Amino acid sequence: MNPRGAAAAALLGALAIGALTACGSTSPSTASNGDGVVGLARAFDGKATAPAAAAPARPSVAAPVKVAVKPTVAKAVPSRPSAAKRAVSVAHRAPQTSPTAVRRTRIASTTVATSAVTSSYLTGCDGTSGWQRRRGNYALRRISYNWRALGYSINFMGARAGLSGMTYPSSRRIEVYVRSCSRMTTPYLAETIAHEIGHALDFTRGTTSWHKSWQTARHIPLTMPWYGTPYANDFATPAGDFAESFAAWQVPDGPNDSHWGRPSRAQMLVLIPLFKI
Repeated sequence: MNPRGAAAAALLGALAIGALTACGSTSPSTASNGDGVVGLARAFDGKATAPAAAAPARPSVAAPVKVAVKPTVAKAVPSRPSAAKRAVSVAHRAPQTSPTAVRRTRIASTTVATSAVTSSYLTGCDGTSGWQRRRGNYALRRISYNWRALGYSINFMGARAGLSGMTYPSSRRIEVYVRSCSRMTTPYLAETIAHEIGHALDFTRGTTSWHKSWQTARHIPLTMPWYGTPYANDFATPAGDFAESFAAWQVPDGPNDSHWGRPSRAQMLVLIPLFKI
């Protein structure tokens, strides 16, 4: 081949290689730059490619696009108070009481006040009209003996100098002379009532043999008259001792003024059957 033909063939080969490269051939090939330096020409397969000198891109400015934005209204979500705020809220409400609770408190306090007034009225310590009768009836509740079976009436009256009570067998009447609460305690008043009931029992059911039995049990001389001498101290007679012992049985916390003293527990076991005549 003549030199002109060889140059033409080389030119055609270079053009063919350039065309293959520009069309993106999928088979690897080698290319020479005419100076004997071989380069890698690899088709794009999603992996690394040889860097290609890219022409500098002209910056372009996109035209502004108007987008209609629909205004939205956020729905308010009620926020739940924190634990600390709830505790404060509960603590703030705790002292408050319902109207019912307040009403109950008022009723309770009113009941206590009413109870105190009622107690003072029933015991007769208020000093209002009829207080002697109320005091006597209040003390009489402490007597368990069925005194009504004796057929006697009990009458509570105002104070009488030197006397606490009297028993009238002919009219079957007992009189009790009531003092104020500051001068006569309820046990003392109840004991006085029981003492007079003892006399009524004696007047109603007492017999000579029964009197002797009593005097023997209490170590009282049989020669001593049962009712003593006229104007004798009641507490120093066998009849008075019986009445005081009967009262001690009915009102254990009351006073005892018998000349022979309060019966012992052992003596009382012997005397109680004599009370049930």
